[in-house]
Amino acid sequence: MIKAIAFDWSNTLMREIPLIRRPSARSPQMEVVPGVTSALKELHQQFLCCIASNARGPEVSALNMVLERAGLAQYIGHVFTAQELGAPKPEARFFHSLLYKLMLKPHECVMIGDDYNVDIAGAKAVGMKTIWFIERTNQEARDADVVIGAMSELATAVGKLAAQGEREATRPRVATPSP
Repeated sequence: MIKAIAFDWSNTLMREIPLIRRPSARSPQMEVVPGVTSALKELHQQFLCCIASNARGPEVSALNMVLERAGLAQYIGHVFTAQELGAPKPEARFFHSLLYKLMLKPHECVMIGDDYNVDIAGAKAVGMKTIWFIERTNQEARDADVVIGAMSELATAVGKLAAQGEREATRPRVATPSP
């Protein structure tokens, strides 16, 4: 049974506005990835939604500030960072620490991210369910549990993983006789 959803921050929930669209090049500006707000609004009613980021130092306070300004903070239960967890993604220690703090087993948490090697492979290695968000459909799907190309597909993808987990939990186990 899925209880929590961990979102990568950069290029999953928020992305940097390209220089050509910015009024000022002094500092990076962020925008919400299309479809994220409505997905979070729906998902946070059933699941604990959190952020799993490699942020450290000043990036942590900037992340929290941007989250608040974007109107997403109300949907996020906690922001987990590499600084807090003591290791960066994709290290197993990052994901084990996140699960420990959430008091969950790996199969009870879904990791959603855009970077296969950092977000998806690391989470899968510890047994978490994964959703790979890739807006460029020319990439190879690899072995993420689900691949989506738009955040508008997220609630359906989580629903599929939740239903799959329930079927696996209720599947009768057949004992095999010992030789």
